[in-house]
Amino acid sequence: MMSTIIIGFVYNLLQMGFSIFTVVSGNRVLSGDGGYLFDFFGDKIISYFLISGSSAGFGLTVELRRGAPSNSFTDKAHASASLLLIGFLFTAIASTFTSFALSKKTNS
Repeated sequence: MMSTIIIGFVYNLLQMGFSIFTVVSGNRVLSGDGGYLFDFFGDKIISYFLISGSSAGFGLTVELRRGAPSNSFTDKAHASASLLLIGFLFTAIASTFTSFALSKKTNS
């Protein structure tokens, strides 16, 4: 779960850097279809990482709570898995928007 959070954070920092560069300079870092393809496949890959981290976290909390009552660790793990699930939902939505931009770019 921690590696999923770190990978997602690094990807978001990279995307923010690309966006800031585009706003400041007016040019995309990856020109042509490459930038749109990077956004599309990056969103897809990160969303799969997020959902796998979320499901692993939920599985961990279920197993840990089975033998013992809920404690601070399992509550935090459950909250973290919930945030990963929310992150997956937003990344999946962003991936849908990116697919629309990619199809517009390749058709024109």
